Amino acid sequence: YMTPYVRYAVRHPLTQNFPRKFKTSFTGSPNKDNIMSAIHDLAFIAQIKDGKKGFKVLVGGGTSIMPRLAQTLYDFVSIDDYLSVSEAIWQVFDQAETLRKNRMMARIKVLIDRIGIEEFRNLVENEWSNIGKIDPSPLMATDNIYTETPPLPTKPRRTPKKLPEAFSNWMATNVESQKQAGYKIVYLTVPQGDLTKDQFFQLAKVCRIYSTGSVRTTQEQSIALRWVPESLLFDLWKDLVDIDLGKPDAHTISDVVSCPGTDSCKLGITSSMGLGKAIRENLILNATNDPQAKKLHVKISGCPNGCGQHHLANIGFHGAAVKGPKGQIPAYEVFLG
Repeated sequence: YMTPYVRYAVRHPLTQNFPRKFKTSFTGSPNKDNIMSAIHDLAFIAQIKDGKKGFKVLVGGGTSIMPRLAQTLYDFVSIDDYLSVSEAIWQVFDQAETLRKNRMMARIKVLIDRIGIEEFRNLVENEWSNIGKIDPSPLMATDNIYTETPPLPTKPRRTPKKLPEAFSNWMATNVESQKQAGYKIVYLTVPQGDLTKDQFFQLAKVCRIYSTGSVRTTQEQSIALRWVPESLLFDLWKDLVDIDLGKPDAHTISDVVSCPGTDSCKLGITSSMGLGKAIRENLILNATNDPQAKKLHVKISGCPNGCGQHHLANIGFHGAAVKGPKGQIPAYEVFLG
């Protein structure tokens, strides 16, 4: 249902001159949110109500200097209505002339802050009443490039009688079951999202052998391989170790996320990647076995804009500047909880 939304939106006259950017997300699970629905302008969370498919609709999320968690606009909107309610929301956003006066405040979260979610809902429903049903089915055909053919489970090439401890550690943190029997999702730990060109070529070979020939990137700066046969996990791990992508502890406290910071961003105030590397190395050196501590997340942004998602971390940092004896010096604000 994301595909019809994108196809309907991308050339729609309303979306060509919004007050500013407008971020939308879709998640297919009401119980596991892998796309951080609450920080998007508009978010759809899949639901089934009385046997009918639809979405919970959230609006008004965002980070930066005015962080807001998206609020519930509707607990349930059927798949027959989600495109029409989307257009109604676009109408309200497009017509909010007050947002066009200051580009820094031209986000839908600002409008909702000013008028409240109830008044915003009233405005949406006024627009919605003038929009007929929009059938998503003609827009749902998936391009061939997105068609995936899972590899068939085969006999493993090289499984020792006693599995290495390093493999068991990797299995515990980097592998989870798909709903399809016999297949796993494998997460590759990629510190700060950095891959070398040689790793890219080798990774392409690996994903053709063990997955569908394609990979997915995650918001935790890791890489996900889907449709990996359970019988080939040890072979895959060995090949990943050979290209230095077989590290464990994906999505744990040592898997630090950071934006590029001053390494390449003009808005960066601090070297967030440098701090991220230092924290990761220290956490690995002083590793904890406490299961609760390992579940914590550290995220770093090089400025208040929040591209490193520091607002959502258990321990977050964002770059700032403080006055020193000889002028301003880089610093960090720390967020906990």
